[in-house]
Order: sequence, then C-alpha cells, then structure tokens
Amino acid sequence: FIFINIRKKRENIKKEDQLEQFLLDLIGYLYGNPNILNCIQKAIEDADYPLKREFELVLSDTRKGLLLNEALRNMIIRNSSPLIEIVLIGLIAANDKGVNLIEFLKDQVEYIRERKNMERYIKILSSGPRYTSYLITLIPIISIIIITLINKDILNFLFNGVGILIFLYVVLSNIIGFFIINKVINYYGGNRVIR
Repeated sequence: FIFINIRKKRENIKKEDQLEQFLLDLIGYLYGNPNILNCIQKAIEDADYPLKREFELVLSDTRKGLLLNEALRNMIIRNSSPLIEIVLIGLIAANDKGVNLIEFLKDQVEYIRERKNMERYIKILSSGPRYTSYLITLIPIISIIIITLINKDILNFLFNGVGILIFLYVVLSNIIGFFIINKVINYYGGNRVIR
C-alpha cells in the first residue's frame, strides 16, 4: 500500500508539472481553432506521458459518444491530484457556461504558477520541523550506541525479556513520532469535489 501510494504520488507530481505546458499549448491551438476537441488532440501530440495518456483517454471517451464534460469528469475520478481536479472542474464549468476558454485557461496557468510558488515557499518554511523530526529520531539511536560503548553489559539487559519490550517500545514510538511529524508537515486538508 505504501509503495503504491508513493508511486501514485510521484505520477501525480509528473502530471501536475506537465499540466502548465499542456494548457499553454492548448491556448496556442485555441487561437487558431475554436474547437476544443481538435485543440486537445493537437496539444496531446506535444505532451509527455503520463498526462498525455490521460487526455488520450478523454479523447477516446468522446469518440465513444461521451460529451467532453463527462470525459473530463472521468479523468478527475481516475486522478487523485487536487490540482488537476481544480483545473478540470473549472474547464467543465467554463465549457458549460460558454466562457472565453482562452482567457479562462490563461487564468488557470497563472493559478498553477502561483500554486507552485506557494508550495516552494511552504517547503522552505517546513524544512526546519522536518529536519527536527530527523534529529529527534536519531537521538535515541545515538544514545543507545553511546551507552553501549560505555557499558557493554547493557546489551545483556537490552536483549532479555523486559529489555526487548522496552527496546520495541522505543523503536515503535520513534517510528510513529517520525511519521506523525511528517504527516503534520505535509498535511493537505482538501476534500475531493468529484468522487
């Protein structure tokens, strides 16, 4: 579960990084042709995977008879990225209301850029607590090593019945504390709009 979640998170980061360029390409194609499906098709040719695969599935859904908005909703459901969800929900709403898509997409690109700047700023601010969690995790390990070097008999106590329980408690509480601190630092409180 952890490895699947990490792989999914990495794939979402790649998609989010590619989204800005995809939207810029889409804006460029929309200047020449107001048909959004044709423009998505042309923008896909310049896109990279994994985002390219997602929009290929959107076009495949539209060829099967789904409306573009339904195909975009399916893409939102397939992805767990909040950024892609926000941009696509806005695109669906803009497409429904007949908004000028070029201006709307320019605003979305600006939103993505501002969001990246904020994420970088938050990462800088949260680096202190993150390194503190590493240090707090290392303190008991270093203490055990130093005590072992000073008193060799401590190993006999550490690996008997009560010592093993104490050792397991220290290790488990250390690991749990490390994950809690990192979870608080990397917390994202957003809920999905479309499930």
